[in-house]
Amino acid sequence: MKAKYLLPVLALLLIPTVFAQSVDIEFVEYPNYVTPETLQQTTLSLKLIANVNTDDHQIIDNGYDIADPTLYVYVLGEDGRILYEENLYVGLAEGVNTIDVYIPGSIIAEKLSQKDGSIRVIANMTVVFTNGTNVITRYDDTSITIYIKDNIKSGELDIIYLAPNLTKQKEFDRRVYTFLVGIKNDGSRKANNVAVYLRVYDQYGVRKINLVNYMSIGAQKYVEARFDVNFGILEPGHYKLAIEVYKEGLKVFEKEYPIIIAPLQINAIKVYDVSILPPEYEPGDLVLIKMTLRNVLDKPIVVKPELVSEDLNLYRSLSSFEFAPGEAKEFKVVVPLPEDLKPGRYHVTLRFMYNQYVKQDYKVVLRIPGGMGDIEQELVTAELLAPSEIIVGENKTAKLILTSHVEDIIPVKIEAYATKVDIKLSKDQLIVGGIGLKKKITLDIIGKQTGKDNITVEVIDLNTGKVLAKIEQPIDILPPSPNETKTITRTILGKDKLIILIGGIIILAAIALFLMKRKEEEEKPSE
Repeated sequence: MKAKYLLPVLALLLIPTVFAQSVDIEFVEYPNYVTPETLQQTTLSLKLIANVNTDDHQIIDNGYDIADPTLYVYVLGEDGRILYEENLYVGLAEGVNTIDVYIPGSIIAEKLSQKDGSIRVIANMTVVFTNGTNVITRYDDTSITIYIKDNIKSGELDIIYLAPNLTKQKEFDRRVYTFLVGIKNDGSRKANNVAVYLRVYDQYGVRKINLVNYMSIGAQKYVEARFDVNFGILEPGHYKLAIEVYKEGLKVFEKEYPIIIAPLQINAIKVYDVSILPPEYEPGDLVLIKMTLRNVLDKPIVVKPELVSEDLNLYRSLSSFEFAPGEAKEFKVVVPLPEDLKPGRYHVTLRFMYNQYVKQDYKVVLRIPGGMGDIEQELVTAELLAPSEIIVGENKTAKLILTSHVEDIIPVKIEAYATKVDIKLSKDQLIVGGIGLKKKITLDIIGKQTGKDNITVEVIDLNTGKVLAKIEQPIDILPPSPNETKTITRTILGKDKLIILIGGIIILAAIALFLMKRKEEEEKPSE
């Protein structure tokens, strides 16, 4: 083979190592095992991770954006027949995305050719990138197998009851509750080892509570798994409570229930159309702050406003007023400025108390430069939804939520850093704006060193360089378990083998090229 033909072949062999795959999908949560009865009565709930990485320079260097991501889901029987198919148009961002896939079990059960067997779930992701002129399409697929077994006659487990009844009770206070899961070993001739899990996830899929109860159930017996769940560690908001039951290592039951923690403590008041009168003032003046308040709950509330400022040594208790569901009201408050006020920044808090104990604050900053000044409200607030712990080598996803408090557009830069974890932002620059509008950013967090650390995030105004918001959140980095250490080692060895293989191809190509040149020189006629 001539050298001019060898080099293109070598280039083709090396192409997969130049550009990383743009889209990578994988099922991460799914039942390994279901009964035909469970399949007939429930919906299969699966969780898929879609990683849109930013290492494809063909896409990045030419300004391509995600335009049309589509997820194709197929369920096949053992004989290859398609039992169910669906096309899902999903929203994707750069980085790791979590996608919930729901498959109607009754449709699958009706089309199965036999009760005992398995089904195969195939997912195919197609993502179109465009820069307004050209398009690039990327694909990836993954599959799992779910085993189906008629366990009624062979004596499998039966979930008798769950208390409290989560189909009726969905709201809980921030305190400890006792949950009971009744399980019967119906028809079995032997004892079974069972593990019952109770898990709570926030609205972003981050696990907040993880409890497990191990037990052994004798033949024709039933047991009760008891969990004392402390909802006091959760912030007010919407969550999912999941019950999972494993028998001899196989998952035989799984169900999720939506719950609300401290519904009355969820921020009920939205603030709009803030204005300051007069626009210019001096120490000793009265300043009027006007705003529109709206009750976003579906329940009526009674609001007790307060004006608080430690900087100005000021406290004013204002008259209460009622709020119907969805109602909007104009709110006014007068801020008296002290006569001896010196140049500087002074914080003022408008505190809204409702339903006796719920507190919601809205902050403004009073600035007096040289005796004259203006009131500046908070432009942007930030909230970081990040795990409280991570294992060395583990990759977890966090969410940064930015909320605008002004009817304006602000370009901002995001900086995130820590000492013992690596942090990768899905994007580090964006535009926020519009009162109450939110922007979300994904952070990939990878543990690299054991110990305690703080994740620091700063939101910086690109026009002024001013830090608009800063968050410091603690995180514990734990050592990997022996099994996880083996997995990490295997992954590293896998990468090393790939590097050795590529290096070997390059060396062989160089040797072949050298031998052909040497042969050509030997075949030249001597002068």
